[in-house]
Amino acid sequence: MASKKFLTPINIIQGAEFPADADQGDLFFRSDLGSMFTYDGLSWVSMVGSTITNVDGGNASSSYNINYDGGSPTSF
Repeated sequence: MASKKFLTPINIIQGAEFPADADQGDLFFRSDLGSMFTYDGLSWVSMVGSTITNVDGGNASSSYNINYDGGSPTSF
């Protein structure tokens, strides 16, 4: 019988200022900026990259319609 795996819920804290005490890997949502950050052991780092690409390697600056029938996405 295959083992069952359970996901542990993540309780992400939020606020308008970074917490004073943090451990490497901690997550924090800056409510004033509307952005997620992670603590790298030295400082809080934005989880939003400057160059974001789609899964297929294309530029993510375009929006796409998702076709559930298996067709290719089309930009709009």
